[in-house]
Amino acid sequence: MYREAATLCHPDSSKCVFSDKKEAEEAFGRLSQAYKANDILTVREILAQLRKGTWQGVNELDEMETLRAQLATLEHR
Repeated sequence: MYREAATLCHPDSSKCVFSDKKEAEEAFGRLSQAYKANDILTVREILAQLRKGTWQGVNELDEMETLRAQLATLEHR
């Protein structure tokens, strides 16, 4: 998921879906941050938005959704 999303949003990629490099840098930065934090849900959300062409940035999760995401990550480990 990360590699496909990185290809779609990296500013230097020929397959980048953004015409504005600053927007591409923002998306790639958020993707990289989520990947380094092992936040699979956010990586999945970014990839889905990039595939659909509906980049709105990553929505801030409320506290309950954040806890569910953390629980899912811990269960996965």
